[in-house]
Amino acid sequence: MKGRYGHGRHGHGEIARRRQSTDRSPRPPRGRHLESPPDAGSRWTRARSIINRTDAPILVSVADKPSIRVLCCEKMAGDMERALGALRDFTRRDILLRFYADRKPRSVEDVARESGVHRSVAFEHLERLVALGYLEVAHRRGLPGKPAKIYKLTGGPVQISHPMRRYDIVGESLARAFDELGDVGSHAVRRAGRSFGEAISMPGAKSPVAALEPMQEMGSEYDMDRGGIIHCTNCLFAEVCRRAPVICRFHAGIIEGLFLHTEMNVSVKALGFRDPYGCAYMLQENLLGDELEAQAQ
Repeated sequence: MKGRYGHGRHGHGEIARRRQSTDRSPRPPRGRHLESPPDAGSRWTRARSIINRTDAPILVSVADKPSIRVLCCEKMAGDMERALGALRDFTRRDILLRFYADRKPRSVEDVARESGVHRSVAFEHLERLVALGYLEVAHRRGLPGKPAKIYKLTGGPVQISHPMRRYDIVGESLARAFDELGDVGSHAVRRAGRSFGEAISMPGAKSPVAALEPMQEMGSEYDMDRGGIIHCTNCLFAEVCRRAPVICRFHAGIIEGLFLHTEMNVSVKALGFRDPYGCAYMLQENLLGDELEAQAQ
């Protein structure tokens, strides 16, 4: 008998050849998920792209629905784990909320000092928030030596919804529909905002800051300069407004409604989206009367 490594008739080489000749069972293509049906490759890819789209109507066929249901569950679970990962630890939550309260970039030393923790602890939490997608890393130049590593807020609002709700899709779809109606739709959006603002207003407010309190209690943040410009540093409608600017007119209508029952006779002009989180508005003396006020842009 010859060597044991394939040279005899009972060697490994002969055994391998016999197995190749007898094993005719089909094998799944490399890279395909074993739990997906054989013809589901294209539908699975298409379903994944549909789930991630928020800027167009979602149209699915009956055959797509099982895939989309699975992907929806995956995305919901992923979003929830992402949010919980950011909020679960008290120190990490405190650091993230400080970035939302004041969006200026911060170094590790800045965060450690503000949060009262050791530099290594701050670094660990910052890197975790980067991995979760809430912060991004940049480098501050202009200083001697190695550029300082700084962290900036990049993620949108922290949202946890179970069961999942997507009111942003409803808001954006309606906003686009009104925008397609031209001036008629624009005026309707503004009137809707004014009605809402009037409903939550504080009659008799003596200053713009006091008049804006109902919106501030809901989470909006405003700064006002001496030129009559209201800077909304945290717009409640920012994500929808970015994709459908007609929402700025809805917001302008709300501000007008807040001022309706005060001594301030003003109209509000929307100045548009200013940064990733807010917008701006100009207060103007109302000289046009109620009829033309409803058409102010």
